[in-house]
Amino acid sequence: MAAAWGFSNSYQQVVDQQLLRRLVVDQVQASAELMSYQTTQWHRAIIAAQEQQAFSNQRRLGRKAALINCLVSIISGVMVVAVLWLASLMLTQQSVSGPILVMAVLIALGVNEAFISLPASFIKLGASYAAVRRLNELTGDSSPGWPAGTLPEGTGLNIQAKQLSLRYAQTLEPALNEIDLQLPAGKRAVITGNSGAGKSSLASVLMGRLKATRGGASRRRASLAAHGRKPC
Repeated sequence: MAAAWGFSNSYQQVVDQQLLRRLVVDQVQASAELMSYQTTQWHRAIIAAQEQQAFSNQRRLGRKAALINCLVSIISGVMVVAVLWLASLMLTQQSVSGPILVMAVLIALGVNEAFISLPASFIKLGASYAAVRRLNELTGDSSPGWPAGTLPEGTGLNIQAKQLSLRYAQTLEPALNEIDLQLPAGKRAVITGNSGAGKSSLASVLMGRLKATRGGASRRRASLAAHGRKPC
């Protein structure tokens, strides 16, 4: 009963802890980039929301564990009382002796000590299963591979930029100055340059993470009807 009732919550607890750990590490390692893109508060909000979700799930799991332990304690107490009552009836009928009565009660108490710790262990079965799955994934082939298929021409996003300029606050020179770019859907482009040339800034503006100082960029989804496909 404990294993079935707490499986989903204990499994989710491991998932939440793993995701929360990754988000916190990203916050520390990518702090410079987050500050540059002015998305620090956005990332912290994601961490806070994930932390709250993990706390809520942990509280639900704790309540279930407490109820299971309470149920086991009640059953064990009823069993001790029942043994004591039956043994006392047999003692009054002189079917058993006094030492046998004491031994029966001690056996019931010993069974209680043996089984009282089992629910707390079985309620963590989902966490053990999640750990096993994670270990099995680590032993598999985790090398990244490129997808076999290619994007059909004319599908995806049409990206266009006209007179795109970007200047960061308190800087003398603009990071981007009157950039013209047109990338049809289904095509690829390689942007190269020295460190600080503005490659990351251009990508951030095209993705919408930064707002251009002058000009702008547009992203329009290409029609899929010409290829006999329905949009997802």
